[in-house]
Amino acid sequence: ASDFTNGDTAANIEKYKADLIDLMGRFKKINVDVYLTETDVNIGTLPKEWAELQKQELKAKIYSAIFDACFSSENCKSVTTWGFTDTATWMLTDGYPYGNGESPLPLDDQYRPTASNYEIKKVIYQNLN
Repeated sequence: ASDFTNGDTAANIEKYKADLIDLMGRFKKINVDVYLTETDVNIGTLPKEWAELQKQELKAKIYSAIFDACFSSENCKSVTTWGFTDTATWMLTDGYPYGNGESPLPLDDQYRPTASNYEIKKVIYQNLN
């Protein structure tokens, strides 16, 4: 887990993306493919004073960094989210061990796209050949 709210948020996200790319590069050196699975972003632990829109925008930027990192790495084969809608997320169950989960997936609990959905699509479209 990363704290994207400490200091310059944009720089923190870029560092996170660079770290992901570096990690995948290390796996490439030993001929290991990478599959990012069960991906979700917990915004429930963000500062309580943040507006919902601010939380959703940060979540979208984090998803963008994850998908960008995968496309930037030759050995990253896929990114799979932990479901696609908040209705089925494990973050809203009693068994979730990392604090209150809140809207971690690309679609909300009414199956409406969040900012993350659009950001993921944007990254995919930008990387189509």
